[in-house]
Amino acid sequence: MTILRSGLAALAFAASFAQAEVPSVHASPAPLNIAAVLNIDSARAQVVQSILESAHQRRIAAMEAIRAETDQQLAGVLTAEELAKLKEALPPPPRPGMGQRRAM
Repeated sequence: MTILRSGLAALAFAASFAQAEVPSVHASPAPLNIAAVLNIDSARAQVVQSILESAHQRRIAAMEAIRAETDQQLAGVLTAEELAKLKEALPPPPRPGMGQRRAM
């Protein structure tokens, strides 16, 4: 009986972890307070934020252009059916803003 109780207690304990909320991998990161992190005034922080946002938009545009060029090149080599099969087999491209941050 003690073994059964111990087993049930262990199972209940493990189940409590299974139900615990885990942050989503796809959750947006908290906005970075550039002024506080860099200890600069808000005007300079806005300029820094603008530069970062511009760079992000350019990266997105570049990736879209690369995807379009790749699709065009593949369409020149593969039949429509083969291209459809290839796209099904490949993982979907990452959504904008879902990349991991790197240390600079």
